[in-house]
Amino acid sequence: MRIRALLLLVVCLLALSVSMVAAQEPVTLRLSMWGGLADQEAYQARLDLAHEAFPNITVELLYTPMTTISASRR
Repeated sequence: MRIRALLLLVVCLLALSVSMVAAQEPVTLRLSMWGGLADQEAYQARLDLAHEAFPNITVELLYTPMTTISASRR
């Protein structure tokens, strides 16, 4: 459920970005996320779909494995 809500947020942000780009110039956004491999694959699949719908917007996924975050807390 958490992943679906986050993915919906990403799509909404992409739609908002499209409305803000009047000249349809290429735009690159960076999205930072953490989690497991399944999370990364789910995010990337949705970003790929969004890029098909909005080809002038590219989202660079900055993935941090959950193990990296857990290790830094020790």
